[in-house]
Amino acid sequence: MDKLEKFGIQVPRECAYCGLTDETFIHLYFDCQITKDLWRRLCIRLDYPRAIQGWETEVRWVCLMAKKNLGQAEIVCSVFGMLVYIIWRERNRIRFQHGKVEAENLLKEVLMHMHIKGQTRAAWQCALQNLPVYP
Repeated sequence: MDKLEKFGIQVPRECAYCGLTDETFIHLYFDCQITKDLWRRLCIRLDYPRAIQGWETEVRWVCLMAKKNLGQAEIVCSVFGMLVYIIWRERNRIRFQHGKVEAENLLKEVLMHMHIKGQTRAAWQCALQNLPVYP
């Protein structure tokens, strides 16, 4: 928000997702209950039910997953990257185009991308067979 203000762009300071507190990077990823819930639900779908922590903890966990030589671990890393992008993209849509949060659609979008990308990745095939297509 500070960068936008430096450019003379006035926008509300509260989180575009929850509106409960000032929007900061740390809040957006994953102190905000809405974005935290998105990542939690994706982790459950990926068969990794876990308590979601803040940005630093989640990045460390994903980095540990990236070191594993498994299709499932590759999927987790890819899904995390997609979610980070989608949270930012949707935040901008909500903020600048007066959109609204549609959590179910965001989950479906990430999972559909995962299954589409997985069609071209041999290492993902076995793991994808055990995962549902839609939330």
